[in-house]
Amino acid sequence: MTTTVDEIDALQREINTASRTLLNAEPGEINAIRTGNHKVRAGAGGQYFTTWDTAHGMLRDWACCGLYPLLRLAESNETGLMPAQLLEFWQATAYKYSTYLGYSGFDTLHSFERRAYAVCAAQPDRDTIISMLREIVRYANLLTAWSHHYFPWGVGAGMRYVEASDEPSGAAVSTTRLTSTDVPSDIDGPRIEITWEPLGIQAEAVLATSLNPELVEEFVSALPFTILQEHALVSGESMFAWTPLVSTAPVRHTELISDAPIGRLRFSQNSGQKFIVQYGTTTENLAAPVLGQIIPEHRAGLAAVGEAAWNNTLDRREDIWVSVRLV
Repeated sequence: MTTTVDEIDALQREINTASRTLLNAEPGEINAIRTGNHKVRAGAGGQYFTTWDTAHGMLRDWACCGLYPLLRLAESNETGLMPAQLLEFWQATAYKYSTYLGYSGFDTLHSFERRAYAVCAAQPDRDTIISMLREIVRYANLLTAWSHHYFPWGVGAGMRYVEASDEPSGAAVSTTRLTSTDVPSDIDGPRIEITWEPLGIQAEAVLATSLNPELVEEFVSALPFTILQEHALVSGESMFAWTPLVSTAPVRHTELISDAPIGRLRFSQNSGQKFIVQYGTTTENLAAPVLGQIIPEHRAGLAAVGEAAWNNTLDRREDIWVSVRLV
């Protein structure tokens, strides 16, 4: 069976259109999963929480740790992998994820991935594989955004650590913070405006072309966009949002999240193509790519955005949308 160029282009456009729709509205499939209206009624004992819990974790894991690394392999000129080998990796790593997620309610993702694989198997060239994987990665990331957005994180509100005064002594957490009245001299590049609605809070930032030129170039290529604002659940006082970008740009400068200053902008390629704003203390000791820095006079409003995002993440008080554009 052969596949025509028109068929390949049509499927790419179909997936891309579905991804663009996810920027603005919750997909019906996630609504059905989270409200117990999933047609398969997967879930032991007549309940569906465990179905959503399992599927949510698998969706994010596959998007970030399966599909995206496969895209990086396909784009790499250093591995020497042939299209047939890439397809073998694709099938070996994706089939169970895709099938289980389809069973759990993510029918469209399952259909897109299987159809994309079939197209690439019929037309096994690197460019086709790359273009299809890019669209699948984008769709899976934006689907993950909505699954994360509505997941009932508030169920963990009572599972808290003991008060700090009762904690045993241990390694000190770095809390280096930028106190200068200027943007650091190593941050230089175009400026962006970030707006949070319905909070009516704006901030201007400088992008770090001087540190990560290719990453900033790809980020700028995706502007402007408006996406849901979420709050970090592990690292501390940090906010993130899944973007419509799929970046594979080389990263030349990273820093520990726990060492990052207030107002630092990061972009995480490996955890879902996320635009990140740090507004306070963080504890995660992983290194992340530096994207930019909010200018000093606009840092004051970040704490209010962070508090609103945290409350909304726990109990869905009011959706917050973050818009980013070039100044």
